[in-house]
Amino acid sequence: VAALASAAYALFSTLQWRRFESPSWDLGIFTQILQRYAALEAPVVHIKGAGYNIMGDHFHPILVLLAPLYAAFPSALTLMVAQAVLLGVSAFFVAAAAHHLVGRGAAWLIGLAYAFSWGVQEAAAVQFHEVAVGAPILAVGLWCLVRERWVPATVWLGLLVFVKEDLGATVAVLGLLVAWRSRRWLLGLGLAAWGIAWFVLALRVILPAMNLRGQYDYAGHLDLAAVLADPVGTVAEILTNEQKMLTLFMLLACTGLLALRSNLALALLPTLGWRFLSSLSGHWGPTWHYSLMLMPIAFVAAAEGVRLLADARSPVLR
Repeated sequence: VAALASAAYALFSTLQWRRFESPSWDLGIFTQILQRYAALEAPVVHIKGAGYNIMGDHFHPILVLLAPLYAAFPSALTLMVAQAVLLGVSAFFVAAAAHHLVGRGAAWLIGLAYAFSWGVQEAAAVQFHEVAVGAPILAVGLWCLVRERWVPATVWLGLLVFVKEDLGATVAVLGLLVAWRSRRWLLGLGLAAWGIAWFVLALRVILPAMNLRGQYDYAGHLDLAAVLADPVGTVAEILTNEQKMLTLFMLLACTGLLALRSNLALALLPTLGWRFLSSLSGHWGPTWHYSLMLMPIAFVAAAEGVRLLADARSPVLR
């Protein structure tokens, strides 16, 4: 599954490269970031503006790990092929988690379904983003979690705070799930506190400090005061918004609704929450790379949902 996914997405990326396809300026931005890291310099991205330090835009220090690869093969195509391999690695661990939960045959099917799910395909199609590094980290963490290897799960899931600033909220929910499932309250609540701490630190301290305007540029897309002032109206708007409901429907439908049987599905809520509460319509629909980090959670939750239904007392559920 991993080899097939890696080869397919590497081929797709190479064909995009040969056709000079450029869905956005993001590949150029990330190429400049890796150019700087490979030269052991601060990630100043002139595409974003003269002297613009990208750490004032989004918090993704994990990208420094790709610097040696870029130094050896200095090309934007390197990032696209690396993303293909990272997606393949994430498919391996999603399939491995499914293997542990529901057996080998189902694991092949669930692994393939994840590898070529719409969220993964969309991420590959819009070329490299930092979440490509986050997908395998999340998949490994979930693999450890379903195997009840609580300490490795905590370590791997804790690394997500260095992938992107919003993932601290996801880590917090996963920490609560670790605490609930393991009854190792100090470990799980420590992971939740770690996620919240980095979420606040990134948004309130690091990003504004590195930003040329001394602010988090995307804070204006989310009006929490308006949400709290009219929570019923907010929920009604989400439920009647075609793009948001399409994203939610596609996310649940691609798992056959089985993800809803597992409490791992709770980890979907932070990402869906900020996207659906955002004023930027580009965050709402099932496009771009925004759904990639939802896919490992959804498919591992679906695999666990299958196992839980098979073990249910009700003959109908079984």
